[in-house]
Amino acid sequence: MFVRADGCEVCQICYWEDDGSDDGIDPIDPLNHYELNVARVNYLTFGASDPKFREVTRAPVSSDERLRSFVLIDGCAVEVSD
Repeated sequence: MFVRADGCEVCQICYWEDDGSDDGIDPIDPLNHYELNVARVNYLTFGASDPKFREVTRAPVSSDERLRSFVLIDGCAVEVSD
């Protein structure tokens, strides 16, 4: 994560702005303009939570903490155990 000048935390890997929401049937996030599950599909497809951020993301490295893992199955982000 990095902290923008306005104080918001943003993931350097996927460029998701962390608002504390997680899963469930979340409404469209006002900060990110997507539901979290849509952002996961975008990351698995494009490498960023929003395709327009592909140029500012980075690949994960071994020292990054991985909280959860997802794979793309039939166009859906599905959580898998490590």
